[in-house]
Amino acid sequence: MRRRFASFFILVGGAALALFFTSDANRSLGGSAQPVMALLGWGLLLVFFGIILLRGASPPPQESRRFRTLRKLTSGQKKGEDPTGDKKHHS
Repeated sequence: MRRRFASFFILVGGAALALFFTSDANRSLGGSAQPVMALLGWGLLLVFFGIILLRGASPPPQESRRFRTLRKLTSGQKKGEDPTGDKKHHS
């Protein structure tokens, strides 16, 4: 759950930073509006907070072995084929 909050904060902070850089680019291209400095502050703060949450989060859970047969069928791996993609040679 903590990882989701961290990802959310990083995403929203990145969007705020993108909006800030867009407003700054508008000014440099001849626009009259000043860049919105609050977007820079909030964007950096949210990205920083998200990274701190992400570093303290537990590692993602192990992949479930549930439905492994269905996953093998949908991935195109055939029975007797090596998972690395090497085919077994029969002599």
